[in-house]
Amino acid sequence: MIKNIEDIKQLGTIMGIWAHPDDETWSSAGIMATAIAQGQHVAVLSATNGDAGRTADETRWAQVSLRDIRQTELRNALAAVGVSDITFLDYQDDKLDTVDEEEILHIIERHVRAVQPDTILTFEPSGITGHPDHKKISQWAQTVAKRIDANITVYGAVTTRDNYEHIGKKADEELNVFFAIDKPNLYDEKDLAIAYCLPKDIQVKKHAAFEAHASQTHALMNHPIGKQLIDQAVEKEAFIRLK
Repeated sequence: MIKNIEDIKQLGTIMGIWAHPDDETWSSAGIMATAIAQGQHVAVLSATNGDAGRTADETRWAQVSLRDIRQTELRNALAAVGVSDITFLDYQDDKLDTVDEEEILHIIERHVRAVQPDTILTFEPSGITGHPDHKKISQWAQTVAKRIDANITVYGAVTTRDNYEHIGKKADEELNVFFAIDKPNLYDEKDLAIAYCLPKDIQVKKHAAFEAHASQTHALMNHPIGKQLIDQAVEKEAFIRLK
């Protein structure tokens, strides 16, 4: 199991394949920051432009401008953890189940071949929240890795049982964070391939990445339960192995 800074080196070149701007921060900002600090290459692909996200404040982050706002936020969030290799596919948010599947698989495959990752980070198959975009991107990341037939390991971000019982259930009841699923798939420590407890300096970088996604996180950071949810996400990152 990958648990500490030295273990992160085993991941080699890392590519995050995500559905929306901010998926990468919730799931893997700590892993990315640690890898960058150790000289590893990290790349991030965002399939959608995030334009359907709920803005935290319409007067500050207008829905009509959300596409451009969220792309800027993603750049700033990744800068906070040291990542500069960013790809926006610019598909419409919440519409991945309507795109031509072979087209997007071809595009993702082209980018994966260009990066030549040892490791792909994405969602576990249910997408944590059940969001259809999350589920699609997990499926496509795994399909592309198998098509390339290279020695690529694919990991899926998960919710652990401990985290859900500690704050996730309460956050869902008050803030509807698992909005597209009755209850997320929960995993115990023994199920995990990555259970990375972030060192304090890496936690600072991940928190800065969350702050960069202000159109999505500002309200959470100013809600007592939302703040606890983010604080929990800053402490530990969990993945299962998918391939």
